[in-house]
Amino acid sequence: MTGLAVAISFLSRFPVRRPYATTDLARSVPWFPVVGALIGALAGVAGWWASTRIGELPAAFLTVAIALMITGALHEDGLADTFDGLGAGGDREAILAVMKDSRVGVFGAIALVLAIGLKVSLLAAIPADRYVLVSGVAGAVSRASAVTIMKVFPPATSKGLAASLSPALSVPLVVLTALIGTMAAAFLGWPNAAGGLLGWASGLLMAFWAWRRIGGLTGDTLGAVAVISELGVLAFG
Repeated sequence: MTGLAVAISFLSRFPVRRPYATTDLARSVPWFPVVGALIGALAGVAGWWASTRIGELPAAFLTVAIALMITGALHEDGLADTFDGLGAGGDREAILAVMKDSRVGVFGAIALVLAIGLKVSLLAAIPADRYVLVSGVAGAVSRASAVTIMKVFPPATSKGLAASLSPALSVPLVVLTALIGTMAAAFLGWPNAAGGLLGWASGLLMAFWAWRRIGGLTGDTLGAVAVISELGVLAFG
């Protein structure tokens, strides 16, 4: 599979799913912000079209719903598991045990409600002529943020996505992914581009919290990083 096909298969529910190795996934990471931008823009186009017919707030809900359908709520699942574990507290092993539980607890449910509600409200506040652009840039920066932050912090466990993917990521590919995310943010124009890059800082704070509590990152915490980075871009972009 090509790098683009692997990235689409991993990040979305589009019907291109075929077997691929960890090394294939690692080589595909520069495509992550590209696929993220496509997902955001596709959902944004539908929301922009709907905003002229059903109003800004319902259109924002539609945008979020379409994005969730395209991704299969991949990152939101990680957000819920992360906040369930970190919110429940306890030692490292207890937190990781809660994060592995497929059931959604109260902290995960609260995190989902707040994240989706905030995303809807931020989208509803975006001017119509920037709706698709900002949505696409948020999708790009959030995926680039997750990739680059994965290389900054160690994996929390010896198994799982972070443990298998992080060592396979080469520094040049991570730098290229960061550059693509930065170029995407530049499309917001000054000073919004600088504000958009604060999405990275938002994801970094999430990763730092996880590192302090469990000693590193997991696949779930990377999903949380992506969601929070996206919210940061929408807030400042």
